[in-house]
Amino acid sequence: MAEFQSAYDKTNKREGMVLSNVPTDRGGMTFGGISRVHNPWWNGWPLIDAGDRGSAQLLRLHHEFYLKQFWTPIRGDEINDQEMAEKIYDAAVNCGVHRAVQWAQHATNLVLTGMNQLVDGRVGPTTLRRLNTGVTQKRRWLWFQVFETQQEHHYVSLALRDPTQKANLLGWYSHRIFHRKDS
Repeated sequence: MAEFQSAYDKTNKREGMVLSNVPTDRGGMTFGGISRVHNPWWNGWPLIDAGDRGSAQLLRLHHEFYLKQFWTPIRGDEINDQEMAEKIYDAAVNCGVHRAVQWAQHATNLVLTGMNQLVDGRVGPTTLRRLNTGVTQKRRWLWFQVFETQQEHHYVSLALRDPTQKANLLGWYSHRIFHRKDS
């Protein structure tokens, strides 16, 4: 079974445990990847507003946020393949749980023969079973390619719809698309 701490550490390395406010980032001010625009209710904001940038309490709140908002909804503890769980989790952090799970479901449907599962953006028993027993080692590479193609399409579509987002393409590709060795 996949482990949260490994996924959390890798995503944190990409997000950085810093306070930032990039003008082209639609999430506005972020701390360690947590957007103030999208998560104004997060308990860490009062600490940050008071000048905290790394206390044990703030780091615990950050850890709990990622576990509750991303790892638990994708049922990461129940996915056998650590790398697949990390891919879905990281995409959920960057693009939303619903979208990341849909990509995983589409990838699974395209990689496996037989009846397609419903693409509903939720990890239920069918999604878990197909991820854990259907995607064999031989088909695993293709699953990642299909998943990442959808993720790439999402980023390109964002930049085409809103030219201000073109500035984010390099970061999205270099931090999120793992199979790229040249970024």
